[in-house]
Amino acid sequence: MVTLRIALAVTVLAAALCSPAAAAVAYTVTDLGPGNARGINDAGQVAVAYAVNGWVYNSSNGTTTYLIDGAACAINNPGQVAGGMPGWAPPFIYSNGAYTWLPTGNNYGYANGINNAGQAVGSYYPSGYPGTSYAFLYSNGQLTNLGSGTAWGINNSGQIAGQNGAGDAFIRSGGKTTDLGAGAAYAINDSGVAVGQNGAGDACIWVGGAMTDLGFAGCAYGINGVGQVVGGNGTGAFLYSGGVMTNLNTLIDPVSGWTLECAYGINDNGQICGYGRETAGPMMGSTEGFLLTPEPATMGLLGLGLAALIARRKRK
Repeated sequence: MVTLRIALAVTVLAAALCSPAAAAVAYTVTDLGPGNARGINDAGQVAVAYAVNGWVYNSSNGTTTYLIDGAACAINNPGQVAGGMPGWAPPFIYSNGAYTWLPTGNNYGYANGINNAGQAVGSYYPSGYPGTSYAFLYSNGQLTNLGSGTAWGINNSGQIAGQNGAGDAFIRSGGKTTDLGAGAAYAINDSGVAVGQNGAGDACIWVGGAMTDLGFAGCAYGINGVGQVVGGNGTGAFLYSGGVMTNLNTLIDPVSGWTLECAYGINDNGQICGYGRETAGPMMGSTEGFLLTPEPATMGLLGLGLAALIARRKRK
């Protein structure tokens, strides 16, 4: 019954977002500079990767913190950043100006995801780069090789989403790995729902190991606590909520000067990050990271889904 209430709340939200009133302007766009905004935490801090460089944008005060070196790929609620340096250095966790280099035997790799406990996942190349990549879990100072492939996301229960060396999506939970079939799983929320792309090239979700095709070509890269999914599908960045897929370009000011190409992350406050192209101004045509922040009216609707999530947690 609680699950039904949450589903109804999310369905109401989806319908409202797709209404003519919401379609006018549901989100404001913040330009995060060149690169790709890969991850966002619930405080609205965004991890941005651009070649060998990375930074964190703090939406609460508009400040930017630059890493000394390396691309920022993910950020947890305490503000720890996971990332890597293309081609030559081990994966890292960056916090308060200091790097923790993950013990990959000094082999190149990337940390792609990090949970609130500081557990990180990613991939590295124990035989040198280029070569075969191996997924890893970093926890309590120890690195565990999870086999060939790449681990992309980890939730606060330690469940991991990724793709193995055979090209199959997987979820790892409690030390056991479940093969989900052809595709890749890129993110997993705290309810254990994973998102990604299936072998047919369609965006999809996995619940309890069962795959649901979302019905369109593309890839889902992020999911928040109330089950809202974001990604890209060839026509632009999308939000999938309550069974409805919406092109995010229809939810921003049409004269904003942006084409949103792909969304990578969404937090529990409904803020969305990703990359797009500027269609006007001095940076016209360049690939830039973006942050979408819901307008006040949209925030009220998002609160319906968040309230349902809180109610569910209180009942557990």
